[in-house]
Amino acid sequence: MGIGSLANRTTTPPGIIGTPTTMSGCSSGFGRLNVILKNYENASAIVKDSLNTVAATGPQVYAVADSGGANPAGTYSIPSRNTCMLAGNYNVTSSVYSGKVTVFVNTATITNVTIGVNYNSPSTIKLSSNGVSIGRALSHLVDKPNLVLNAAPFSGIADYDDLQVPPSQGISIGGAANSKLPQSILNQECVQLASLDPTLPCNPVSAYNLVPDNVVAGSLWWNTYGVGASATSGYSGTADLRAACDFFVAAGFAITPSTSNCTGVANAASGTNPPSSYPHLVPNGHVSMYIRTDGPRMAYGTIVADSLNFLFGTPSSSGGGVVCFSPISPCATSPRYYSIDDVIPIVFSSATLDDWNLYTGGFSLGATPDHLYGSYHSQFASTICGGVSNIFPPDYPSYCNPNYDADVYAGEFSSSLTNAVGLFSNAAVIAYQTVMTIPIYSKIDQFVALNGWNFQPSTMSSLVSVLGHGLQAGFWSLLNMRQKPGYVPSSNLYVPGGGNPNLIRRGFSQGTDNLSPFQALTVWDFEIISQVYDSMLQLNPLTGGSNQQLIDWMTTTHTSTYSPTEVSCVGPPANTITICVTGTTTQTWRLRSDLFFHDGTRVTAQDVAYTILAYRDVPSSLLQSNVVTVSSAIALDATTLLVKLQSQSPFYEINIGSLPIIPKHVWAPFCGDPPSSSSQCANPSFDPMARGIFTGSGPWRCNSLTSGAPGGPCTSTRNQAISLGDTALLTANPTYMRGPAGVQGTSLQALSWADKNDAGVVNILDIADASGHFCVSQPCSPGSTGADPYWANPLYTCSGSTYVDICVIGTAASYFGHGTTSPFLPSQLTGLDLQIDPFRLDLTGAGGRVMYYQGGLRSTGGQLNIKLVALTGTPSPSAFSGTLTNSAGTIVGTGTGITGSTSNVVIIPFSGISSGSYKLQITFSGTTTVKFSLTINA
Repeated sequence: MGIGSLANRTTTPPGIIGTPTTMSGCSSGFGRLNVILKNYENASAIVKDSLNTVAATGPQVYAVADSGGANPAGTYSIPSRNTCMLAGNYNVTSSVYSGKVTVFVNTATITNVTIGVNYNSPSTIKLSSNGVSIGRALSHLVDKPNLVLNAAPFSGIADYDDLQVPPSQGISIGGAANSKLPQSILNQECVQLASLDPTLPCNPVSAYNLVPDNVVAGSLWWNTYGVGASATSGYSGTADLRAACDFFVAAGFAITPSTSNCTGVANAASGTNPPSSYPHLVPNGHVSMYIRTDGPRMAYGTIVADSLNFLFGTPSSSGGGVVCFSPISPCATSPRYYSIDDVIPIVFSSATLDDWNLYTGGFSLGATPDHLYGSYHSQFASTICGGVSNIFPPDYPSYCNPNYDADVYAGEFSSSLTNAVGLFSNAAVIAYQTVMTIPIYSKIDQFVALNGWNFQPSTMSSLVSVLGHGLQAGFWSLLNMRQKPGYVPSSNLYVPGGGNPNLIRRGFSQGTDNLSPFQALTVWDFEIISQVYDSMLQLNPLTGGSNQQLIDWMTTTHTSTYSPTEVSCVGPPANTITICVTGTTTQTWRLRSDLFFHDGTRVTAQDVAYTILAYRDVPSSLLQSNVVTVSSAIALDATTLLVKLQSQSPFYEINIGSLPIIPKHVWAPFCGDPPSSSSQCANPSFDPMARGIFTGSGPWRCNSLTSGAPGGPCTSTRNQAISLGDTALLTANPTYMRGPAGVQGTSLQALSWADKNDAGVVNILDIADASGHFCVSQPCSPGSTGADPYWANPLYTCSGSTYVDICVIGTAASYFGHGTTSPFLPSQLTGLDLQIDPFRLDLTGAGGRVMYYQGGLRSTGGQLNIKLVALTGTPSPSAFSGTLTNSAGTIVGTGTGITGSTSNVVIIPFSGISSGSYKLQITFSGTTTVKFSLTINA
C-alpha cells in the first residue's frame, strides 16, 4: 500500500580505525594482538558477540572468541590474554562480520587495534524501518496461543511458535520452551510501543501478543469472514489492535479523522452493532492476500484479513475492500482460498514482482535449523538482494537483512553443529525482531494407513513413520511395505491395494506442480522425485539433528577433510562475481558397483559430478543452497568422486549426500554441458514428465503408460502437474541395488548372502570365509569344506554346481565394501527392523532354527528346488511347507521340506513348474501363518 519494506544498503570499506597502539610485552620474536571490532552498520558500536571469533593468519594461525566469554567484553586477545605468538604480519578476519585487515605484530610488543567491519552479507539491500513496523503490526492481529488451543481446525494438536523454527529442532532461547521466547526478549517491544503509545499497557504473553484474548469469529460486528473459515478463536482484542494501529502509524499510515488516535481505532472494534462511521487507518491501496485451503491456514489467514479490513475502514461485515483475496486488479473482496498449484506461479515465482503481499505459507522441515540459511539468506532471493537469478528462489518473501545474513552464514559454515545451533538461535531472534515471517504454529500432523499394511506390534516393520514427517515422507514406507498375511479387514474398502497384492495406493493432500528437480518446490513434488531419483546417502528415518545416522546408500564409503589454508573459488554463474575463500573442505565419495539408471545405463561418478554442478549453475530452486559453495566436482574414475567446497560446515555431508542424482546422458541435452542458466532446465515450464526423461536410479520407475519405457509419462495427465482425481503410477525397479525386498535374484539378495557375518557390510571376514571354502579339486562332495552349504548357493555357482566354485568367489568379491547399514553396524542403528535382512528367517520363536533363504533355479524339466540353510542347529525339514501361486492367485505347486545335501539344509521341491513369475509362501510347523514370502521369476 505504497510503503516500501526494503532500502538500499550502503557500507564503509573495512579497515583500521585510528592508529594501532603498542606496549611492551612478550619475549623477543613474539607478540600479542588485542582486537576491538566496531560495526559500521550499527553506528560503529563495539561488537560484543559471544559467538563471533576473530582469526589471525600469518606466521601462525589462531582463532579466538571474545575474551569475556559468555559475557562478551568486546576484546579479542590473540592468541590469549597470557600467551604470545610469532611476530610478523597477520591477516585479521571475523567469522560473523566481513572485512580483512593486515596488522603488523612487532617483536616483544602487545599491539592494540580497532577494526571497522560490516555484516558479512552479499546483500545490496536492507530492511526499511517502515517495513519492520508493518510486520510488527501484522503480528499483533493474531492471538496465537488461543488460536491453536481453541480454534476448531487445530483440534488441540498444535503449539504456537514465537520463532521460525519448529519445537522439534530444539531451539531454546534463554531457558524458554523450544520455539518460544523468554519474557526478557518479548518485553523488547515494550520499549518501542512506549515511544509510540505511552499509555498502552505492555506485558506480552507471546511474540507481539499483549493480551490473551479469546475472540470468536462473528462475535463482533466486523469479524464476519472468519465464520466461514471456522475461526472459532484467535482474533486479537482491543490492546493488540491498538498496538497494530500504532505500528501502522509508525510505518507512515494516517488515521481519519485526524483528531483521533489508535485508542479510538481499537475501541471501535467493540460491540456487535456496526457503527455508522468509526476512526480508522487511511488505506493507500489494497493488500493482495493468498490464503491456502488447509483448515488451520484458512482460519488464521481469514483472521488477518478481517482485522486488516477493520483497521483500514472497509469492514468485512460491509463487504470488505482493502484486502483482495486475489490479485489487486481485479480485486476479489470476498474470501477465496487456494491450493498449492494455484499459488506457485504467483507467490513463489520471481518472474513478476509485487504481485502479492501476504501468503499463509507452510514448511516441512528437517531436524536441524539450517533452513534459516537456505530459505532466507539474501543470496537466495534471486536478484532482489543482489544474488543470481532464480525463477523460483528459496527466499521467495525477499527477506534482505544483512544482520540476519551474518549469523545464518556463520551458522551454516560453523565448525560444529553445537556452534551452528547457537548462531542459528541468534538469527532466529533477529528474525523475530525484524519480522522475517510471522510464525504461527507447529502442528502435530496425523496420518492414516490401512491396518493391512501394519505389522505392529511385531519384530517386523512395514509402515515407517519418519521423525518429524510421519508418513508424509514415503520413501522408507514404500521401500519396506508388505501386506500383512492373513489380515481380513472389517470392510472390503480397507483391503490393501484394493485387493491387488502388488499395488500400494497412496493419497496426496495437494497436487504436484513441477517434477523437475530444478524447479520443484513442494513436499508433494519431491515426494515423487525422491522415489525415482536416488541419493548417495539416506538418513535413518528415526534419527535427526545431533543424533542423525547417515547411511552409505549409493556409496561404499565417503570421507571428508578440511584444509584451513587451501583456497577455493566459485565464480559465475553460481555467483555474480568470483569469490575466493581460504579454507576448503574436500569430500571423497566412492560409489557402489551395482548402480544402474532405469534405462539400464550404469551410474557413474561423472553423473554425480554433473548433478552437483547442474544444481549449482542452472540453478535448482530448492537445492541451490546445498551446492552454492561447491568449487569443483570431479570424477576421478567411474566410481570415485572428488568434491571441493568453500570453508567447512556440519551440513556439508547431508547437503551433498542427499541430492537426487540425475543421469547426465539424459539431462545434459536439456541442461547443457556444462550446465547453463540459459538452458531449458532453467525454464519453469520445462516438463521432464512430458518429455519422457523422468528417469533416475531409485527404487521406483516412471514407465510410460503407453510404451512401458522408463522415463514416462506415468501420470494420468501425461505431464508433471497432477491434481484432485489424477494419478501417478510408479513401478518397482527390478534392478534396484537394495530391492525389491521380496524378489529372488536381486542385488539385495546377493549382498545379503555375501554379508555372511551380518555386519551390515561385506568385509574381509566374509571374503576370507568364502575363500576358505573354495573347492580346489572340483567337484567337491557334500559335507566337504568345498561344498559348504551356505556358500554353495545355487543362484551364484557356475551352472548350478553344488560346491563353492570361482563364480561364488567372484560374486562375493564383487560386493566387497558394499553394505546395507554401513558405516554402522546393525546393532548401532536406532530402531532397525529386525528383518533388515529379508532373506533371514528367525524361527526360534516357533521352536525352529535361524534359517537362510537361498532359493533355487528352475530346471529345463520344470523342477524347482527351494533351498534353505540353517545357520544354527539342525532343522526339521518336514516342518516346512511351501506354496507357489501364479499372478492370477492360482496354486500351481505345493511342497514339503526334505533333507538336502547335509543335515542343515532343507529342500522344498516343486515339480512341473513352467516358466513365469510366482509368489512363494513358506509356512512352518503345521500352521497356516506365512513365515516367508517372495516372488520368484522362474
